Amino acid sequence: MHRIDGAGHDNNTFTEGDPQASVPATVVTDDWLNAVQEEIANVIEEGGGELDKQDNTQLLTKIQALIAAGQSIGVPTGTTINGYFAAAPTGFVEASGVTLSRATYSDLYDHAVAEGLVITEAAWQAGEYGMFSDGDGATTFRIPDLRGEFLRGWDHGRGVDSGRALGSWQDSENKAHIHGVPFDNTGGTGSGSGNLEETGTPSDPGAIDTTSSGGAESRPRNIALMVCIKY
Repeated sequence: MHRIDGAGHDNNTFTEGDPQASVPATVVTDDWLNAVQEEIANVIEEGGGELDKQDNTQLLTKIQALIAAGQSIGVPTGTTINGYFAAAPTGFVEASGVTLSRATYSDLYDHAVAEGLVITEAAWQAGEYGMFSDGDGATTFRIPDLRGEFLRGWDHGRGVDSGRALGSWQDSENKAHIHGVPFDNTGGTGSGSGNLEETGTPSDPGAIDTTSSGGAESRPRNIALMVCIKY
């Protein structure tokens, strides 16, 4: 980079000149314009970013991202945090399943690719909300949608929750069990109790259904917080 040095400059500053006094304005040289262009482009392209002719916010976005990265030194890309946030803090994006620019959020996209977390958009829409998708297949990608979800530690070989992949989604489920149901012996020989599998229909003509109770999902007591991803 260098200060303007074209003909008519005043101590490397621009002048308007004075036509009446035949004083020319500063000549804007090609090498100065190219230097300015490259300075700006180098910032945007740092870390794998790509220039987009239709986007006039790239420099601002990149500067904001670099500032955010400096404010969260030591926090790896892909880290999730929970917080009392109405909007994601600087350097983070809410895990809300939105599509993002691969160029603008290049570190997060590269991280997802490196960890094998990028699936097709069709697979994501089919229910794999804990993964990243390939977005439009060229310039965007979709992030996980963790809104309303409980997070569970990845089993990673322990054997408690086997067969899970990092980022995989799991539906709600109750542990298999049976209910004891008191009954009277209609034959008149006494009373006792037996076990009835809660199938929703009698297991035999003499069985008794338990009464349905509960809500629309299985859940523990909880408090809602925003989940954000470091980019």
